[in-house]
Amino acid sequence: MSNPVLFALPFFMAFVSRWHGGGFFKAPKVLKNAVWAGALTVPVVLAYGPLLGFHAAWPALVAFALCFAGKATGHGGGMDLGHSPKEPSNGRDLEKLEFIIFPLFDRIPRYWYDALLLALTGLAAVSGAVIALTPLNPIHGLILAAAGLLKPLGYMIGWKNFPDNKNGAATVTGEVMAGFLVGLALVAVLS
Repeated sequence: MSNPVLFALPFFMAFVSRWHGGGFFKAPKVLKNAVWAGALTVPVVLAYGPLLGFHAAWPALVAFALCFAGKATGHGGGMDLGHSPKEPSNGRDLEKLEFIIFPLFDRIPRYWYDALLLALTGLAAVSGAVIALTPLNPIHGLILAAAGLLKPLGYMIGWKNFPDNKNGAATVTGEVMAGFLVGLALVAVLS
């Protein structure tokens, strides 16, 4: 990949992440999930596909499907990092993968529970690309997995800088930063 394309990836992923969260213009979630999955898997397939030859189609389709489904697992339950009274015990439905960490609910501080939920949904959103990359280059797979797990960091930065979340500034910051981190990981993987 050429340098201008690599340079644009973090900004594009930040845009897609914010768009997925409700920014810019309306679109069906199916389309937003597909754009996210494509933005993750197409660069990986372009970089690693020649190594696999014709057999790259199956890993690419599986990676796309897993990233698509993984992105659909998060619906904002953790993005408030404990600032909202709406929790699973008080008016919020469980996220799709939240059952994995739900035994920790009310056993750890809400801030860290929500951060763990964000890490889980962040990892799910990159899971397909991680699974496709890891057999080819385990370090690259770990880099991308780490970027997904760092999703809470973006929201932590948002809430630290915008504690009143006026006009959703903390949430917007989290969405943008989470996508940007995934884009940076893609740059590291593809450089």
